[in-house]
Amino acid sequence: MKIGPLLIFMALIISMTPIVGCVHAGNTTSAHTTSSTNPTSLTTISTVPIRQPGSTVGSPFIPGAVIATLPVYPGATPTTDFNPGFGPPSFPSEEPIYSSQVPGYQSASAQYATPATAEDILNWYSTELGALGYNLDGEDGGGNGTITTRSIAFFLPSQPLVSVQVHVYTPGSSTTPVFELLVTYTVPLPKPSAENLPGDVESVKIDYVPGTANEVVKTFKDTQSIQSLVNLVNNLPVAPDYVRTGTTGLSPQTLFKLTFHSISQGNIMINDVNYEGIHFGDYPLLDDPHNLFQKAVEQMLGIQTN
Repeated sequence: MKIGPLLIFMALIISMTPIVGCVHAGNTTSAHTTSSTNPTSLTTISTVPIRQPGSTVGSPFIPGAVIATLPVYPGATPTTDFNPGFGPPSFPSEEPIYSSQVPGYQSASAQYATPATAEDILNWYSTELGALGYNLDGEDGGGNGTITTRSIAFFLPSQPLVSVQVHVYTPGSSTTPVFELLVTYTVPLPKPSAENLPGDVESVKIDYVPGTANEVVKTFKDTQSIQSLVNLVNNLPVAPDYVRTGTTGLSPQTLFKLTFHSISQGNIMINDVNYEGIHFGDYPLLDDPHNLFQKAVEQMLGIQTN
């Protein structure tokens, strides 16, 4: 996920009624604030029926648990009445514009006012969330002529489907910005059980960038390496049917192929991994959020990448 599509999508939903300081779960929206002295305390203020496109009811409600662990900028005051003027600030930025197979979303948010600058707020959260193990996932900025916005997003490698975003809105007539903490969880699409690797894999052969001058082929038989890759594959979600773009007239370059040897099932092929996703036989295309699977394979092979 990159924040970039957020501003584009907000422009498309300008006519929608803004929802602020909200926790979304399915077709119910509950407004919440978080205490700056006790960030694990969430107090329900009101409940407003609303249907968010692509939203879904899920259990457990993951964003609510995540947002309760996030630190709050020192001295910030909870607020629930801010309207940026260009669409609901709490709308999931991952929501696609065109897709035939759309995953559902859960989201939770809280807003605060503070006299600090946008730069101070974003730098503080970069430091604080980095110390908690979050990775920076992108940043963006924009506005509508009267309000400027700056945003950054983070994710935990252990929860790649969860996005933590910090949006700072600064009205042109005020030196006091409002910032929002927004947590979204992309609920995975159904995945065939047969698309999971069995527990008796005894070796894996990796063919990295096959057919090129940089091709690397290695076979691993140690239990730790094998189990690590098996777990990563089994945790990969089904890729949504988003519109995907690539170089015109060229086929996607295969990054690597993998052959897992199972005692009970023989060779199991992941026959193509490229920018589109992970092709696992005739099963649905798998996604690699934040390229964590690709990075793990490259690390196993000792390949240095940026």
